[in-house]
Parts: sequence; C-alpha cells; structure tokens
Amino acid sequence: MKIGIPIFDLVNTIHLSGVEKYTYNLLVNMIKLDSNNNFIIYQGFRQEPGRFSEFKTRRVIQRFLPRQMRAIAFGMDRLNILHLPVYFDNIPYLKNGKNILTIHDLVPLFNPEISMEGLSDYYNRLKNELYKIDMFIAVSEHTKKDIMKYLDVPEHKIRVIYEAADESYKPVKDHSGIKKKYGLDKFILSVGTLEPRKNIPNLIKAFGKLNRRDYKLVITGKKGWKYEEIFRLVESLGLGDRIKFLGYILDEELPALYSAAELFVYPSLYEGFGLPPLEAMACGTPVIVSNRSSLPEVVGDAGILIDPEDTDGIAEAMEKILQQPSLRKELSEKGLQQAKKFSWSKCASETIELYKQIYLQNQSISDINPC
Repeated sequence: MKIGIPIFDLVNTIHLSGVEKYTYNLLVNMIKLDSNNNFIIYQGFRQEPGRFSEFKTRRVIQRFLPRQMRAIAFGMDRLNILHLPVYFDNIPYLKNGKNILTIHDLVPLFNPEISMEGLSDYYNRLKNELYKIDMFIAVSEHTKKDIMKYLDVPEHKIRVIYEAADESYKPVKDHSGIKKKYGLDKFILSVGTLEPRKNIPNLIKAFGKLNRRDYKLVITGKKGWKYEEIFRLVESLGLGDRIKFLGYILDEELPALYSAAELFVYPSLYEGFGLPPLEAMACGTPVIVSNRSSLPEVVGDAGILIDPEDTDGIAEAMEKILQQPSLRKELSEKGLQQAKKFSWSKCASETIELYKQIYLQNQSISDINPC
C-alpha cells in the first residue's frame, strides 16, 4: 500500500500554521507507526521545505502545467491512496486508487465576511470536485456536520479524527526567562492570527472593562487581514499601555508563555478545531473560550464558555478566574486531563487504520472487477 501526501501549497515556515502543524505532526507520527515507510511526500521542485526537510520528499517540476506534472509523478509511483491534508487547486486525483481529503473548516462558504478575500471562491471550486473524493477526514464532530450541511456529503463518507497539541506543550515551572524577554509580569494571553474570525476587538473591549491596571493583555500572532481596526480600537480606548502585541512567537517559546499567563482567552467566532485552547490546557493554563463551533467539543467542562459577542460576559469570566484562585486551580487541573484525551499518536493511528480500510475496499472491488 503506497500513500501519497502532497505538501505543494503549504507555506512550510519555521512557525507552522494550523494546517502545517496538522500535516507535520501527522507525518511524524505515522512514520513512527509504519516501519515499512509507505509514505511518499510530494513538494514543488523549488519549494523550501522548512520543518518538512526531515522527511524524504519527491520534488515535482511544476513550473509549467502543474496538474499534468503532478499526475505523472503520482502515476509513476503507483499510489494506492492520495491523502490531501488540505484542499489544493490543480491537484490530479487518482483514478485507480482512493482519494482522501482533510477538511479543517468550511467557514468561507457560509461566513465569507470573516474569511480572507478569495477563499469563498476557492472553496466553491471544491464543490465541483466532490465526486472525485472517496473519504473526508473531519477534525471535529462540528466540522463533520458542516461537511454534511454545506457540501452535501453523506455521513458514511466522513471520519472524525481529532487533532492534538504537540508533546512539547506541558507546564513550564520556571517562566521567568520568557517574562523577562518580553517585559511581562501578570498578564492574560490570547494566541491567534489578527483577523476578523478571531474576534480580537471584542476581547479588547472586554479587557478594557476590567478594573485591573496591574494586568496586561498579551496577544500573539501574525497580522492577517482586516487587522487595522484592532490597532485603531486600542488607541481609541486608551489601552496602548495595557495591551501588548508580540507578533510571531516561536513554537519553542509558546509553552513557557502559556504557562506564565494567568489565564487564556479565545473568543473566536468560528473554529474547525481550535489548537490554541488545547495547547493552553496542556500547559495547565485556565481557558475561556467561545461557546460556538467546535470549541465546546475540544474544551469540554475544563474551561469557561462565553458568548463571543457579549463583552460584559467575557469580562465577567476573566474577573471570576482572577478573583478565585481555587477556580483557577480547578480549571488548570481539568484542562490538563482534557488535553490528554487528544494525541498526535492517536490521530496518526486512526488515519492509518482509515487507509487500510479504504485500501481493502478498493482491493475487494478490484477482485470483483479484475478488468
């Protein structure tokens, strides 16, 4: 059984995005489990591999006619399964094998206002290729429901396989170094790209309602799209000295930053899974998350759920944790236990099992129809 996994259009930076974290950790753990090394990883000929450089990859010349060049590569390798970790344009699906697509979220289809411009058109093109895909992996039960609702895919063609926090995310007892580096004392943390979906303006408004001038709100993440409003809001509310934007933080530093925070707040309007709250829980940090999409599914009863549109409610939840050390301790312990329910090893194992199932199905069909 040969499985092809393309990484053509992934950014492959040192600081991995959510999709890149999924792909990277899935590959690392699947290769550990498969001693036969049946995975062929495809990348562009001139593509910088970044963190993916540790894998053996097949480079595909694709400056001209990318679909044809990719099809030739897949055909030469006689793939049984093509697993797309994210939807790609210009991808040739297998005709004599099985095609699997992981869906992380479909928010551009039903809420383009909080998505990057052009993504709704991108996902609409996927609708025309659904018949070529044999199985979908959803990263949460909520995402599974979205696939059924917005893509009209039958339930039997969808398998839920959860993502996880990397093993490096665990409580860091001594976080004096990270505090010193970024000039921090007591702070509330939020992690995510500065974009409308993350609902940063409502978090800022809620923080402004707290009567705690000894605390700072620390926000990490790259500038995405439509982020200008965030900085205008901070200035208009006079919170420039109480809110700190750190930009990119290396993955190696995040466990210490999570551990140093008094609490973690994630009022996102929509998440297909939601890695940052899981990473925070794995570090023993109490979490406050939106009561929408997949976040209640990921956090369970280990965090406080809030309406992301209710700034008073967000402020009250933050104040409640800061006022009650016993609650903070309780949420920290629950979060550590909740995070243990998710692992990349389990994700990899369930993915390999899915490969085996659909490969055997294909073999059975071949036996019945040998021609």
